[in-house]
Amino acid sequence: MVDHVKGMLSLEWNVSVAANKIDQKSFDNCFSDCSVQPAVFQLSSFFRLVRGGIFRDLRRAVESIASHPNPNSLNARLIAVKAQRLSELIQTIRPDLVHAHFGPNGVLAAIALENNTIPLIVNFHGYDVTAYTKKFGWNMYQSLLKTATLVGHSQFVSRRILRNLGRQIELVVMGVDTGRFSPNIGKTQVWPSPLKLLSVGRLTTCKGHDIAIDTVKLLNARHPNWNIELVVVGSGEEQERLTKRIKFAGLSGNIRFRGSLDYRHIPGVMQSADILLVCSQPTPDGSEEAFCRVAVEAMACGMAIVATPCGGLPDTVDGAGYVTSGFDAASIAEAVELLVSSETPASAVEISVKAAKKYDIKKMMDDYKLISEKVLLLP
Repeated sequence: MVDHVKGMLSLEWNVSVAANKIDQKSFDNCFSDCSVQPAVFQLSSFFRLVRGGIFRDLRRAVESIASHPNPNSLNARLIAVKAQRLSELIQTIRPDLVHAHFGPNGVLAAIALENNTIPLIVNFHGYDVTAYTKKFGWNMYQSLLKTATLVGHSQFVSRRILRNLGRQIELVVMGVDTGRFSPNIGKTQVWPSPLKLLSVGRLTTCKGHDIAIDTVKLLNARHPNWNIELVVVGSGEEQERLTKRIKFAGLSGNIRFRGSLDYRHIPGVMQSADILLVCSQPTPDGSEEAFCRVAVEAMACGMAIVATPCGGLPDTVDGAGYVTSGFDAASIAEAVELLVSSETPASAVEISVKAAKKYDIKKMMDDYKLISEKVLLLP
């Protein structure tokens, strides 16, 4: 979303951002390189909205969420209240176009724009067509987004929406700054020892860091001369459990956590590693990997990729990576072995960088611009 906003600012469009929560420090860091910054508005918490008197038009808003699976629930009423706050913002800002990132925010925007001629674009990213729809179903999208233009970044999202809503979406390339994410051109024809693996993502079950740990254990047993090292980048609630798993497996000398890194430092970490493991797992709540920007960033850095067949991952790494036959450590270890026996570090750089070209950030900016102009009926 940040890159999308930067793209609009570069076109000298006036951009306003409305969000549920705003971390001002992170926001300032994201836009520190922009000469002009977007206006920012916070939708506020439920209780602040109530105290602010936003309930005065709640009855009409509640009628708009009749498609909610439980219209009398707190979740449904929270949607109604936030939609009213957003409606007030829209009346104040008077935008030419509303672009909502994530399906649930599209629902808010659709309610807020009721009886309004301002066009709406709704950008789906992943959880909004997996975990969210498993919990709340597709009816709200079906009833409220009939006239909205729907956008996605992967064939996986496109297939989900076509199957459940009967709608074609506008596909926008998920762009990566290839000036920032660039390859290490010094890689050789021989895999080094230690062989450096990398796993990046929140320390949650769905990212499969535990499977990456088990993969290292398997590979160490089969190929002790590889002297495998795994670096894990990310933070989250699984930290303690993963640390215990590493210790129990006797891998404390092979695996280390780097925590959450500033985005500016990620390219350097990728350039110094050999193989990215994307061990994403489908979870009971319906979560799947819809695209995986980390994989594309690694491709742009020339890394070899090994990824599970989770959601849209096979589409994303097509032509650059090795997709495993299953989600377990044995399948991932086999894919790593195949990669090491079939490619060299230098050939992996060539293959990955070539595949990453289709994800250039300029293409994403152009796609968004064309869709916006199409919706606005601009020449």
